Amino acid sequence: MNSPGLIPVDAELKRDTDAANEAISLQSVMLQVANTGSLGLVILDACRNNPFAAKMSRSLAARAAAGSGLGRIEPVGNVLVAYAARDGTTALDGDGRNSPFAAALLRNIETPGVEVTFMFRNVRDDVMEATRNAQQPFVYGSLSRKAIYLVAAPPADAAATKQANAAPAAAALSAPSATSAGAARWCSRKPRPPS
Repeated sequence: MNSPGLIPVDAELKRDTDAANEAISLQSVMLQVANTGSLGLVILDACRNNPFAAKMSRSLAARAAAGSGLGRIEPVGNVLVAYAARDGTTALDGDGRNSPFAAALLRNIETPGVEVTFMFRNVRDDVMEATRNAQQPFVYGSLSRKAIYLVAAPPADAAATKQANAAPAAAALSAPSATSAGAARWCSRKPRPPS
């Protein structure tokens, strides 16, 4: 598969060639979210290690092309893809119920008046602090100059003082219903059950 594949944590892959049948192409997810009016958003909390490696038999063709999890991608249009860790690095599971990335995302994603790119900057800083700089989340993609808010936009007078590069509130988009989001987690551990 040319595009990185998103594999469920409960998948039972016996051979590396099974991934093509059980995985969802990241490219196909990005194409789906690209059709939105304001923002296509894909959030990947992926550890990037291969939990199937020990039990998986590998085909000769794939041995030469073996990779180390998700690689760098280049979304087009108003699409952002947020990785829990920069391409080529491993995300941590953490000791709590959620990974450091998921915990930081939950703390920041519903904060009113914070533009989406600033929200991901806050997530990045929180994860780097929690992991003592061992993990750096990374966002791929490029947005237009219009400010996009996942939760209510700030009042017009507050927007200029808090976020110097944000567009005026009149031009800002605040439409969570127009935002598409996808999430996947590919880790060596099963997700923790709800407490």
